[in-house]
Amino acid sequence: MNSARRSILITLLSSNATVLIQFVASILIARVLAPAEIGIYSIAAVLVGMAHLLRDLGTGNYLVREPELSEEKLRAVLGLMLAVSWLVGALLALLSMPAARFYREPQVATVLQLLAFNMLLIPFGSLSLSLLRRNLEAEKQAIAGIGSTLAHSVTAITLAMLGMGALSLAWASIAGTLVSILIATWFRPAGLPWLPSWRGWRAPLNFGLLSTGGAMLDELNRGLYDLMLGRLINMRAVGLFSRAQGTVNLFYAVAGPAAYYTALPFFSRIHHRGTALDEPLLHAVRLLTGVALPFFGVLSGLAPLLIPVLYGHKWDESIALVAPLCLAAALNAPFALNGQVYLALGHPRLVMLLAFGTVLIRATGLYLVAGHGLVWVAFVPVAEQLLLIPVHLLLMQRVLGISARQVPAAAGPGLLLGLLLAGIAWIGTTLLQGHLPDLLLLALLGGLLSGLYLAGLRAIDHPLWPEIVQLGQRLKVKG
Repeated sequence: MNSARRSILITLLSSNATVLIQFVASILIARVLAPAEIGIYSIAAVLVGMAHLLRDLGTGNYLVREPELSEEKLRAVLGLMLAVSWLVGALLALLSMPAARFYREPQVATVLQLLAFNMLLIPFGSLSLSLLRRNLEAEKQAIAGIGSTLAHSVTAITLAMLGMGALSLAWASIAGTLVSILIATWFRPAGLPWLPSWRGWRAPLNFGLLSTGGAMLDELNRGLYDLMLGRLINMRAVGLFSRAQGTVNLFYAVAGPAAYYTALPFFSRIHHRGTALDEPLLHAVRLLTGVALPFFGVLSGLAPLLIPVLYGHKWDESIALVAPLCLAAALNAPFALNGQVYLALGHPRLVMLLAFGTVLIRATGLYLVAGHGLVWVAFVPVAEQLLLIPVHLLLMQRVLGISARQVPAAAGPGLLLGLLLAGIAWIGTTLLQGHLPDLLLLALLGGLLSGLYLAGLRAIDHPLWPEIVQLGQRLKVKG
């Protein structure tokens, strides 16, 4: 537990640094590039995101979960990574022109071709990074993540200011990958084989096909808005929706790496010891919702201030999309770690089936409402989560023995705080916007809500409060 807590802390701090870098970069890029230019890159990035999952067929998760690793297994995984990644890169390059014709945007082809080249580079650091994750070596992975993010951000900002448009983001991805490979090579574990093997693929392939199937569907779920809106509406709509969605996803950009970095190895270790996962998962739900639900509540209330302050008024149409997207994210928060638990139990098929059902619901909803405008589109994930909640509860009961009452009970304290802070944020924004400069009002409300959040955690004796106190004591000692 101590190693997991330490890894979570290090990963949380490093992910905050990474998000800060990305955040500053996104603000600068949003003020240089037009919504349509960001829309072009967003569509290409979704296609490449799915290709990234194909490049190793889930072998990263296989390395993390496998109880014993031999040199033969490591060489087999390396061979599988190289073969699949290069094949997928070639397919991306071949599909670049048809994709450009489909979206009636020639620049989509160039972006895809650059990202296809990037695909050829990625396997050279993947094996080392997966083993760092398996061993919970959060410090080394943090250095790799921050270094890659810095390279990506500096390249993107520089090229965007030079007028390269959507291509600046594609070249930035290549720069980030090269730096990641260099750092992963520097931290390469001793004895890790350099040569791949073209045999022994069956075990990682069997696990990876199911694991990757679910992960690809998850990636498709996240990118379905960009893919469908680019065709059903236009690239500007993609850019506007992407900006709202990216703002809401700031939470998972900050807290997600800490949660997901340790979730699979942590739950896998508990399962390998023969211990039930119900109580560890419920405790994780209490902690996660204690942060997530207040965050989404505050964000929904402060969106009219936050969007123009950060990105400029050309993104104002995104403001109305933030509240429904926050509601959808809040509904999903209690179940966010379920996929990692099912993988730890050796049930990748469940993950894939859930993701497939989500794709069907989301695609149907988008097709039906896209013609009515982006606000209607923003309510699609809300309807989707309402349909999926009974499914999540049923699976948790049957697979983990967690009753339908235990999950709301675990998330209840976070929900209470979230509703309270959302109301205060909304009232403050509604009454005071226009009477004070937006930046000053955002700072005042942000400080007030932060203090109220900490006071609320202490008042309801939330399990997060002792963690915050312990963190403060450690920082005080080190200071």
